[in-house]
Amino acid sequence: MQVMNLLTKLYNYSESLKNVTDSVRINQTKLFYGTSGFRVNNSFLDWITVRMTFLCVLRSVKKKSQTVGIAITASHNPEPDNGLKIIDCNGELLDVSWERYCNDFVHASNLMEFTEAYNNLISNEFGKLNNFIKVKAHIMIVQDTRPSGIRIKKEIYKTLDMIYTNFNYSVFDLGEMGTPACHWLVGTINKTELDKENYIGELLAYYLLHYKIDNSRLTEIAEALHGPDVTHVQHLQYNVDLLLKFMYYYDMVFYFYKNLINIYTIFNLKHDPDYTLDCAAVYDLLKNKCTQFVVDCGNGIGTTILDSLNKLLYIFTYKDDPGDILTEFYNFKLKDYSELILTIFKSSALNHNDLNRNCGADYVKTLNEPPLNIAAQGYPITEHNLVSFDGDADRFIGYYFDELDQFHMLDGDQISIFFVCLIKEILKINNIDDIGGLLDDENINDDNCVSRRYSLESDAIKPSLCVVKTLYTNGAFTNHLKASPLNFNYQYIINSETGIKNLHEVAKKHAIGVYFEANGHGTALFSLKSLPSYVAAVKRFKSLSKKSERYCPFELLQNLTFMVNQYTGDAVSVLFMTYLVIEYFHVKSFGISDDEYTKNTHFSTIRQNHETKHLFFNPMPNKTVNIGLGDIYEAEKFNPDDIDSYTFFNKSIQDNIDHICFSSKDAVSYGRCFIRKSGTQNVVRIYAEAYTQELLDNIVNMCIDLLT
Repeated sequence: MQVMNLLTKLYNYSESLKNVTDSVRINQTKLFYGTSGFRVNNSFLDWITVRMTFLCVLRSVKKKSQTVGIAITASHNPEPDNGLKIIDCNGELLDVSWERYCNDFVHASNLMEFTEAYNNLISNEFGKLNNFIKVKAHIMIVQDTRPSGIRIKKEIYKTLDMIYTNFNYSVFDLGEMGTPACHWLVGTINKTELDKENYIGELLAYYLLHYKIDNSRLTEIAEALHGPDVTHVQHLQYNVDLLLKFMYYYDMVFYFYKNLINIYTIFNLKHDPDYTLDCAAVYDLLKNKCTQFVVDCGNGIGTTILDSLNKLLYIFTYKDDPGDILTEFYNFKLKDYSELILTIFKSSALNHNDLNRNCGADYVKTLNEPPLNIAAQGYPITEHNLVSFDGDADRFIGYYFDELDQFHMLDGDQISIFFVCLIKEILKINNIDDIGGLLDDENINDDNCVSRRYSLESDAIKPSLCVVKTLYTNGAFTNHLKASPLNFNYQYIINSETGIKNLHEVAKKHAIGVYFEANGHGTALFSLKSLPSYVAAVKRFKSLSKKSERYCPFELLQNLTFMVNQYTGDAVSVLFMTYLVIEYFHVKSFGISDDEYTKNTHFSTIRQNHETKHLFFNPMPNKTVNIGLGDIYEAEKFNPDDIDSYTFFNKSIQDNIDHICFSSKDAVSYGRCFIRKSGTQNVVRIYAEAYTQELLDNIVNMCIDLLT
């Protein structure tokens, strides 16, 4: 009877919100939980929030009190939109088996259907009702900078208040923050508790302990505020320990980025037989080299994040840190030096109505042009790296202007190449040929630490470094990977169905999996089974080497695993990764070799064999166009085994599109084009590419005429 009363209360309350907020009643059976959760105009989201909050509590209970996240964001969508996405207890997107429960809860049009949806979930996931009532749920909330997020979050509080007599819960309110940080916090809190030493390794364990964000600490904070009164929950966001809560994650990303810079620099200087530079020369070299990024954050949360990170970027000024490795190695202090400067582009007046308007990653990618007014406002756009994030700081798009002021974009395909090139180089430093290896003790001693070798053990992860692509990946991408000097094996270029969740699942199956959608959303996943191997290798190296030989190249892999987000795409960690590529391969800015930097310096001897041409590929001219055709087309089955296949929405329409791309006169294909319904917006996307811009424009225009 108690449960029935609760269901009645929740259903009636959600229905009352429809009448208040929905200016036009929508057909709720047409709403489906997708990669981005539920994403609609913000006025439709209140009643959905009530039902999804209840489901999140059930998910946390099902996972034995592990934390589940609720992200209030619409990412790259216009500001009037908003969305609600569930971050599962593993830090990734919601398990696909629970998406149907989300749909059932939202599609319920009366109390009987809502009750049936609830009973179906309980029967499938719990068996008996009494099995879970006493289990405590943990919910973490994050929002982007949309004004409607505050209203939506209040509905989460009210829903939790209604279920208090039936369920125990704790709430972690993180306020406005990048969605990738919430993914990391949810996943790390849960996995730290389950497998602290093996999962996170010594460095991350130390970090978490130092900043006190382990699960027991957060639980302690939340329990003090637990109660039926909504205001008790709201007070959590004002807790002094959590005022800079999102920076826990970004501090960590920066911490391991710093380690990578330091370890790589010292490793090369220490083991270079031609090293002759004195300390003053090294200081002058570093002091005069500075890379600048001009970053368009879509007027979103990225602005706050980068403002904070800029304060940390003077990374060689630790005057009171005796453990600073450059200080220790050179026995002198580097002062007033930052190797990386982040200039934040803010459009016009920068108020809340400007979110993603004429700027942001989606704007740049879709229109193939820089944010509006970036040059007119005096930002340094020549010989600098230009970058765009989206509203919640998970997508990354780079671009630059050449000496003729021509615009060039580096989308997800190009960033994927960056990741592959740097990871392959780090594997090469470790004498690993694209496979996860362990140190071979027999070949290591005090005399041959520099020339050590690595071998696979029986339990080591077998090949390999894999790249995951989608149908939106540019046609020149695969050819570039297979060509020299990358020489990528065709079998390690894996095709995936479009959608970040699908790419992530494919990448997880490999020792190292790099994936990016063309829109700039992606990351590199390092198998957790490899991490203990890295830690063990570092320990063995240090125990067998001389005291002065402190920096094992395996630490590069170890720190890279921590710096790159292992749960979802993160624009900030991609930004640092991109800088590492620029630093390693001597690229002054995107596409420009830094000859002056390498000339007559020690670094030229280190990297004189490094070629930069394989960092960049020449994409075929391409374009993505959105047209508002709604749900006209039904998708046919996708064939992931065919790396060059298309996703058909309608066979006859695709046949006509193929005919447009094919020249009967010359009997050759001038390009390719296909259509796909967006998973985040009520539009159909046309993707086309061709050998010339003129052919591309013709194909796109004829395709639009065909569909409309």
